[in-house]
Amino acid sequence: MRRYALLVALLCTAVLTAFGQHKLRPDAFPPRVSGKTVFVKSGDVATSAEQMAGWNKYPSYGLYVEMMRQWESNFPSLCRIDTIGTSINGRLLLSAELTANPTDTSLPEFFYSSSIHGDELTGYVMLLRLIDTLLLGYGSNSQYTQLLRTTRICINPLANPDGTYAAGDDDISLAMRFNADYCDLNRNFPNPFVAAKEALQPENEAMIAYVSRHRFRLSANLHDGSEVMNYPWDSFTSAQLSHPDATWWQAVCKRFVDTARRYYAQQFIDVCDDGYIAGGDWYVITGGRQDYMNYYHHCLELTMEISAVKTPAASQLPNYWYRLQHALVNYIAEVHSLPTSAVPPAPSVAASSRFAYPNPAISMFTLSAPLAMGSWLCTLDGRKVRFFPQGAQTIDVAELPAGVYLLSDGNGQALKLQVLKP
Repeated sequence: MRRYALLVALLCTAVLTAFGQHKLRPDAFPPRVSGKTVFVKSGDVATSAEQMAGWNKYPSYGLYVEMMRQWESNFPSLCRIDTIGTSINGRLLLSAELTANPTDTSLPEFFYSSSIHGDELTGYVMLLRLIDTLLLGYGSNSQYTQLLRTTRICINPLANPDGTYAAGDDDISLAMRFNADYCDLNRNFPNPFVAAKEALQPENEAMIAYVSRHRFRLSANLHDGSEVMNYPWDSFTSAQLSHPDATWWQAVCKRFVDTARRYYAQQFIDVCDDGYIAGGDWYVITGGRQDYMNYYHHCLELTMEISAVKTPAASQLPNYWYRLQHALVNYIAEVHSLPTSAVPPAPSVAASSRFAYPNPAISMFTLSAPLAMGSWLCTLDGRKVRFFPQGAQTIDVAELPAGVYLLSDGNGQALKLQVLKP
């Protein structure tokens, strides 16, 4: 009996130690359809601009749409509102495009998005206030002015309006994680490593079409439920597959966390001491937008978990802005300091020992010999599009736009592949 008791004690100690070393956030487990995650009360939702003036309320759906349109009206030379699409229940998915040089196609493009989980709403208000702050500060704040002159900044404050306003357009008391079809939108994106489990939802179809019209170089998807910077990949642990720019991501995350902690020392401490982690080292998911953006669009995207409470009391929102404002702005500026690997020099198009057939092709090329080493498919200007591992002999381009691409052979030479579309 004593031996049995000792064994039980050792097992309990091992389990407790393991959990103590690696704390998981709530949605690491199957998410709950019910349960209190929204800590709002009557009066926390604003229905007019006057009620929203102190930024200590959540907007009603109608006010949200009005605010976005008002910015476009008040700042016509700086702001354009784009409709990404509509939700299942017909609510608008909106994006504010901010730039002082809208016709300059050479500007790097940046993307912020929030609340793909409808009950995670801190980021919703943070991004609305960020739009307002950048527009009002143009011409008087040198950092905001420089960013708007040199960057195309797109901000989608609310990616899942049906989940947020499940109880009605003026009520977030029943805000839920899922969309109106009870689908978790952040498990519903195409995943390059695992087959899709369910049909693509309308909100994600619209988002995919929207990002495909742009060339976003850097982005972030804002969540709540924990406080940590979650960089790719989500589909693997770093031991299984490390992101090629992991070192750069760690430096970017550290700058964000350090900036936030200057204003609140306890920010980003509930998952790990550093405040940032590779997604799969926290817990593995598939179908997330982060891996989709990194793989299919070669856009450096991370997930920002900015509040341990999914929808905090509205009175707390100004406190979150105080902590995060400067870090959120500085992260946009990172688009001008991307890792060199993100924009590699185009390899020379010299004679290669292999060839591809058919060439041109619509969806698939077959190489005359397997790749001797992992190789990137690049655009002619050197932008990485897709990675193919050592030994690959088929090059899938079904989801790529028409054009000419270069496949490096690892020796400074490249095979030119022409993609056609029917």
